[in-house]
Amino acid sequence: MLASSSRDGAVKLWNTVTGHCVRTLSTCNDTVLVAISATGTLVASVTRFWDSFVEVWNIVTGHCVQKMANLRGKALALAFLPDGLLFGSIRRPGATAK
Repeated sequence: MLASSSRDGAVKLWNTVTGHCVRTLSTCNDTVLVAISATGTLVASVTRFWDSFVEVWNIVTGHCVQKMANLRGKALALAFLPDGLLFGSIRRPGATAK
């Protein structure tokens, strides 16, 4: 599974064997970073805004299971921990997360 993002807010999930899009998620506008959990059950997306949003989606159902807002600072990276339950995002120096 591969995830891609676009500025129109779409996160697409791709089958890496067939090359076909298997699901499209409608997220906040200007999604720039995505990460898939090691378990393959969750995908996280983050917007590019200063007060960015992180959304976590269930890949199977396509439903948003968590949304976090007002994370101060532009996100530079997003990744899940190996357990697939926790994730972190790196922000520019001096930024704070709520």
